[in-house]
Amino acid sequence: MSSTAIIGLSVWTLIYKHQYVALLASPNYQFCTYMLLLAGIGGLLASIIGCCGVKRESFSIILIYIVLLILVFLFELSAGTLAYIYERNVPEELNMTLSDTFTQNYAVNERHTKAIDLMQQNYMCCGAIRFEEYQQSMWLKSKRKDLIRQIDGRVVPDSCCVTMTFGCGKSINPSNIPYTGCIYQFSDEIREQLIILGSVGLGICVTKIFGIVLACSLYIKLKKLYEYTANQTPVHLLARDRVSFIYGIDDSDDERLPDPPSSTNRHSFRPDFSESNVSNRPNSIYDRRV
Repeated sequence: MSSTAIIGLSVWTLIYKHQYVALLASPNYQFCTYMLLLAGIGGLLASIIGCCGVKRESFSIILIYIVLLILVFLFELSAGTLAYIYERNVPEELNMTLSDTFTQNYAVNERHTKAIDLMQQNYMCCGAIRFEEYQQSMWLKSKRKDLIRQIDGRVVPDSCCVTMTFGCGKSINPSNIPYTGCIYQFSDEIREQLIILGSVGLGICVTKIFGIVLACSLYIKLKKLYEYTANQTPVHLLARDRVSFIYGIDDSDDERLPDPPSSTNRHSFRPDFSESNVSNRPNSIYDRRV
C-alpha cells in the first residue's frame, strides 16, 4: 500500500505540479519527484518478490527481497532529505533567478513563456516581483517583427489581465492588472509541495526499517531450517530416493528395504556356514539342473 501511495503522489506531482518547473533554476524538485517514483516502483516489485519467497519458503528469494528493500529505503531517505533541504533554499533561489527569467526569457524561450503565462493566469499576478519589470524585458526591447506586432502598444502581456482578452495588456489600471508579482505565491506552492514529498518519503522510509528487520529474521530462520533438514536426512535415504528418481521406480506402495547396518555393528555380520545350510547347497553346477 505504501508503494502505491508513493507512485500515486509522484504521478500526481508530475502531471499537475510540474508546469512551473521550467522556472526553477535547480533540478532538485524534479530529482525528489523522480526518486520517489522509482522508490514506489521498486517497493511494489519488492512486495511481489517477497510474497513469492514466502510462498516457496526460499531463503534465496527472501535475500533478493531484502536487497530491494534496502535500495528502496535509500531512495526514500535521499528523496525526503533532499526535499527538506531544498525547501529552505527555495525563497533565496527564486529571489536571485526568477526576475531574470521573466525579463530575459519571456517571448524568447517558448517553454518559459508558456510557464509564465500559465502562472500569471492561475495566480492572478504580473511579473516576478512587480509588473514594471516588463518595461526592461526582452519582450518589449525585441526588434523581431512578430513580437512588435504582438506588443502593439501593450505594457504587459495579456496573461497579466484579470479578465484576459486580446490587447488587454495595454491598460495598466489596477482593476485590470494585478500589481503584485508571482514570486511569493510560486515560492509558497513549491515549498508546500516539497514538504509533502519530504514527509511522505521520510515517513514511509521508517516503515521500511521494520520490513528489513522482519525480512532478515525470516531469512535467518529459513536458512537454519534448510541446513537442519539437510543434516538430519540420512544419506542412504537420499541416495535411495535419487536412484528411484533416475530409474523411475515408484516404491511408495512397496515395503521399504531395511536400513543398512550402522558403523558400530557393521563388522558383526557373519555369513551362515552351518552344516545344515551347506548340505542343502548343490555340490556342482550339474546338480542345479531341474
